[in-house]
Amino acid sequence: MFGIKLGLLGDLDGHDELVMRGSFEAGNLVGWYLRDGRLVAGLIVGQTADFQIELTEVLRVQARLTDRAGLTDPEATPLSLFARGG
Repeated sequence: MFGIKLGLLGDLDGHDELVMRGSFEAGNLVGWYLRDGRLVAGLIVGQTADFQIELTEVLRVQARLTDRAGLTDPEATPLSLFARGG
């Protein structure tokens, strides 16, 4: 879209919270879609392949959020924010 690659992973149906990090205008955005404190979807713009791989891993198990403040930290990675054990 307008020369920007946009990725949506997971299922938006039934999410009860959305936390945004970064901005579309800056070309660096993450939208964390949560349901009951678990990650159910992610919107990404300008993220690395490694970030996308981690996000996919966390989504696969609908991991529980362990670091709410980190959701807006541009240095935080999906694996650092969510418990993989569920």
